[in-house]
Amino acid sequence: MATLRKVGVLSFGKIAAISTGIMGIVVAVFSGLAMFSVLPDTTSFSDVAAILVVILLIYAAIGAAIGFVVGLAFAAIYNASLGLVKGVELVLVKGKEKDNGGERPESFILAGLGVLSMATFNGMVSLITGCISAALALFFHIPSSFSLFMHVVFGFVGGALSSFLYNISAGLVGGTGFVLERKKGRERQVVLVSVDPLSAAKIQAVVAVIVGAVIGLIVGLLGSVILALLPGLESAVQGFGLIGIALLFPAVLAWISFLIALVGAIMYNLAAKLVGGIEAELSD
Repeated sequence: MATLRKVGVLSFGKIAAISTGIMGIVVAVFSGLAMFSVLPDTTSFSDVAAILVVILLIYAAIGAAIGFVVGLAFAAIYNASLGLVKGVELVLVKGKEKDNGGERPESFILAGLGVLSMATFNGMVSLITGCISAALALFFHIPSSFSLFMHVVFGFVGGALSSFLYNISAGLVGGTGFVLERKKGRERQVVLVSVDPLSAAKIQAVVAVIVGAVIGLIVGLLGSVILALLPGLESAVQGFGLIGIALLFPAVLAWISFLIALVGAIMYNLAAKLVGGIEAELSD
């Protein structure tokens, strides 16, 4: 089991900037199409093209700037938390190696996450971000009912649940595949070269099915109780009810999660080719 001891702040920021920049371009295209529908018919093609280019540049720049700052902040907070808690533990399994002519990239499978280490890390990140939020609210005199203790508790529980669900999913469909490249002379320093989109998507889909089934069951049970208390509503949902909600919700959530993870992995791979992957330090 390896431990993620450090994340490259600048590399994380660059990857986040490229990814959100691409998202900004996609949003700009849809925004441009919506805007063109209200433009006068007399608008020339050159004017339309100029407007589209401006929109694309603005959205891409804003998206990249926000992604870069958020990426820097996330990596910096992770590294800062390592002075207080141990890093996140990773169960790495060597993947099937292809003949790469002696090059250094190696394929791995993330077969599991350390539940306690993930929970502890998440709780510490929640503590740091909570302190920052409380300080900002105090500085700007913003009234708040913010509870630092509950913020940390939710972070701890969220980290434990997310890693627990990942481990279950990895046991069912296999872990997430990825390629690491070790830096010459620094065996613990690695670069995340690429992520296998299909394996990442399958993991997220299974997690979504589990979460969706639990939520669907809870909603269905609550709906059944409400229907029992209000018989007049029963005819409106008869034939669908508990079974329908319990089946439909996880199915829809699974497809959405599958597509998001698939697109996210593809975007990461594209960004990694452009600016290099995320740098990290692993320890045994």
